Amino acid sequence: IETANHLFVQSQLAQNIWKYFNYACGVSLLHQTVAARQALWWNYANKQTQMGLVRGNVPAFIFWEIWKSRCSYKYDSINIAAETVIHKVKGWLQHYAVHDSYKRECSFSDLISLQVLQIQRQKVKVKLLKFVEWLEITKFCKDHGWYPLEVEVEVEVDSKIIEQWYNLKTRVAPKFYFIWERIMQLGVEMGIKPGHNFREGNNSSDGMSKEGSKQITKQHWSTDELHIMSKKLFSLIKGVLLVLEDNLLVSYLKGKALVLHL
Repeated sequence: IETANHLFVQSQLAQNIWKYFNYACGVSLLHQTVAARQALWWNYANKQTQMGLVRGNVPAFIFWEIWKSRCSYKYDSINIAAETVIHKVKGWLQHYAVHDSYKRECSFSDLISLQVLQIQRQKVKVKLLKFVEWLEITKFCKDHGWYPLEVEVEVEVDSKIIEQWYNLKTRVAPKFYFIWERIMQLGVEMGIKPGHNFREGNNSSDGMSKEGSKQITKQHWSTDELHIMSKKLFSLIKGVLLVLEDNLLVSYLKGKALVLHL
């Protein structure tokens, strides 16, 4: 009687295939059932790395190719060698592993596994830490007689470390000393105070942002107006000069206290 465990794990074809990929991917080779073997590979999988994603998908591709080989032999009398199945599984992995983004670099052993499987290594997309330059906007305000701005601006940042650096709770990283010194100076001159709130989700933070703006400014803005005003204020902080060309906007902002939720 043909069983799933015999076909996908215990048969000679399956053993040769599993032996190759277990050694190539650094996964222990154990005598297991189909479900236990798949669970073992998933335990080795880390979706944040390229090789981790490969390990997570190896069992599915092996099962699929073994099933195709079984059907070819049973219905067409075509005997497919283990080397052919291995080549096809590697083809699936090579195609699949280069069409995704990864957050962490592979370890040294994972890099060796990628070379053995002939999978092209993908670069990790790093989200760079961005700082705001207020030098140009400060000069522009002074030239137009709009400086200092009579606006109390509290910037809520998603990065806790930025808030700690600004409020001198944590030492600034050495490579950011120069730019951070200028940011601190301009932030104090322009009345900007960063803060940080832990948020449960985007919808909740959007709701808090809108309600917070309404309460602090005591204005009955619509959602669209809030969005437009937020964009203008973001542009102000980021140094986009076109915002300050509108004298009406500057007059409206004087004496107001606004909270920006970045």
